[in-house]
Amino acid sequence: MCDVTAALAVVSLGFTVLGTLNQARGAAQTAAAGQQQAAAQTQVAQQQYQYQAAVERNNAQAAQSLAQDELAQGVVEERQYRQQAGSLRARQVAVLAASGVALDDDSSALDVLADTDTLAAYDVGVIRRNAERRAYEQRLRAMNFDSQAALDDYGAASAPVTYAYTGPSPSQASSSALLSGAGSVAERWYGLSKAGVF
Repeated sequence: MCDVTAALAVVSLGFTVLGTLNQARGAAQTAAAGQQQAAAQTQVAQQQYQYQAAVERNNAQAAQSLAQDELAQGVVEERQYRQQAGSLRARQVAVLAASGVALDDDSSALDVLADTDTLAAYDVGVIRRNAERRAYEQRLRAMNFDSQAALDDYGAASAPVTYAYTGPSPSQASSSALLSGAGSVAERWYGLSKAGVF
């Protein structure tokens, strides 16, 4: 009967050793999976940041192009307005001349024409400033896009730190499980030796 009890005790001790080994293997696999997950998250985050940075750079280029377009549109609007103002002045001269108004140096008619020229010059300045303001707004947008692209580049560069695996390495995890299990095995061994099984 003692032999059966001893055999069962040895089998029980063997299962405790096997359980400890399985725990160590499981801990190592869990740690390795954690490392792989962190590496995958890092790669995905880097790719997302890099893609977003490229989109932001494209948006910045588009905004710069729009700024140039705004300036060109301002030139066209200015030219069109100058033509309209020139046509208005020509009509005024024609109406004044047809009415028999003298266009000499002391004429109030010249004051009317001078006022027309002054208002036209003012309006041309407003058109130019509006175009420059719209272009400036587009350049600001481009700068904002470039700034966001720089932040995305930083995010891509810092992703390995942000998503770093902070748990134990597989060898550390398995060593810890083995040490913990060794205590259980030693405790069981001591109890069996004390009982006289060994």
